Amino acid sequence: MTFDPPAHPTMPRTRSVAAVLLTLVLAACASGDPVVPGDAPPPRPDRDAVGPEGTSADAGATDETADVDSRTETDASAATETHDPSPSDATSRLDPDPAAFGQPCADDGDCADDLCLHEGHDEDPFCSRPCDENDCPAGFTCETVPVDEIDTPVCLPDPDGCTGECSPGDIEQRARSCGSCAEGTEEASRTCGLDCTWGDWSRWSDCITDAVCVPFQVETETENCSGCAGAVQERSRECDRSTCHWGEWSTWTDCSTGTACSPGQIDTDTRDCPCGESDQRQRTCTLDGCGWGPWTDWRGCTGSICSPGAIQTDEESCGGACGSGARTRTRTCTLDGCGWDDWSRWSDCSGTDICSPGEVDTDTRNCSCSGAGFEQRSRTCTDACDWGPYGNWSGCPDEVCSPGDTAPCANNDPCGHRVCTSACAWGDCEPAPGNECLRIRPGTEGPLGNNWRCCGTSQWQFCLSTCEWSSNCAVCENCSC
Repeated sequence: MTFDPPAHPTMPRTRSVAAVLLTLVLAACASGDPVVPGDAPPPRPDRDAVGPEGTSADAGATDETADVDSRTETDASAATETHDPSPSDATSRLDPDPAAFGQPCADDGDCADDLCLHEGHDEDPFCSRPCDENDCPAGFTCETVPVDEIDTPVCLPDPDGCTGECSPGDIEQRARSCGSCAEGTEEASRTCGLDCTWGDWSRWSDCITDAVCVPFQVETETENCSGCAGAVQERSRECDRSTCHWGEWSTWTDCSTGTACSPGQIDTDTRDCPCGESDQRQRTCTLDGCGWGPWTDWRGCTGSICSPGAIQTDEESCGGACGSGARTRTRTCTLDGCGWDDWSRWSDCSGTDICSPGEVDTDTRNCSCSGAGFEQRSRTCTDACDWGPYGNWSGCPDEVCSPGDTAPCANNDPCGHRVCTSACAWGDCEPAPGNECLRIRPGTEGPLGNNWRCCGTSQWQFCLSTCEWSSNCAVCENCSC
């Protein structure tokens, strides 16, 4: 007898059996019984096989199923009453969290009432749930993947479903395998509906280009898809100029050229926009806004001599808003405007010889106007010319300056000659035993003059007669100190 499975399996029973199997496995893990990853479930009896009594296996199918259902409910009840989940349970990572189904898991890896899938798929960790064959929402397929090292049927995103664009009209597909059926695999497809709904639009962004604040700039906003994995759409619009307001105009700048404050010069004014633009306006300078200041005083005569015909200048600056212009005027110098300074004092007698009547003396005065103008006068020296002070004595001349002799002033100044009152210093003497060795200045030969120095003493000797000389010393007779 051939068993034909129902076209539409009873979903509550199938879901209950899957839940019980999962609960039993989890209970075994908690009790310490080893669970080998990937173990296949126990083989199901072939419904078409003939039993040992020659009857079809279906003959006891009803009783066997009822018995399994009864034991399943009892085991489920017992597991529910006796199993106390511990931190080592496979469900310890599935704490509740506001993250919804199909959305990325929370930072701690938890989801609200769902499972956080970390492996067995190509997506980032997201929230899913256990499933039977046909109870996943649109865009998801029930597939078996490892969950904490336990193969568990869960809802995974269908790569051909409505996961990329969240809008009606897209086509989703799914496939299923038929255990021991001869057909092997069955595929189905349908048009996406509104299972994936768009959220609210975000607020419009600011003008995204800050270079200028003008119309036609683009701003954007986005919305996220609720229920689809990661779908986002964006829209844009032109920037509204009303959001970019111009500031106040600045004050007018000074005349921009600065060379002269006269009509025709350009003045500028600017204002700024908070979106990054600036604006400028211009106007032409007029004398109303750029007034001339007062003339300065006339400057001095510019010629070398202050006399009629020399040129003097005057200047005025630009006032008001311009501030940098200037202009000059000139006029011819006259004696009325350029007076002479006072004469300087008469200089000393200017001759190089002795100041005597007939020598020429000079005097000068300068022009009060600017420049190098000056005037000079001279006069002849008379007895009224006073002698200047003596200069320093010159060094000892080749001849001895004995007391009573005369010597000129240093540098041949025109002071005449002076009478020597003391002698120039001599070099050291070399004493001769028993005699008074007298020497003249070293480097000379023979006695010149009557000024001598006694060897070994610091007193000057004034000899009244000529000394007789030997090779190095001379003995002077009738000498008195």
